[in-house]
Amino acid sequence: MNKTAVYALLLALIIPLIAYFIVDVKSHDALQLPRH
Repeated sequence: MNKTAVYALLLALIIPLIAYFIVDVKSHDALQLPRH
């Protein structure tokens, strides 16, 4: 495998993890807000 393929695989794995982490943090922040 060349470096481009390795980086592509790493990005394919990392991007969903980062997106999930961001959504998880934002959902926790939303739960702490008082309900209207």
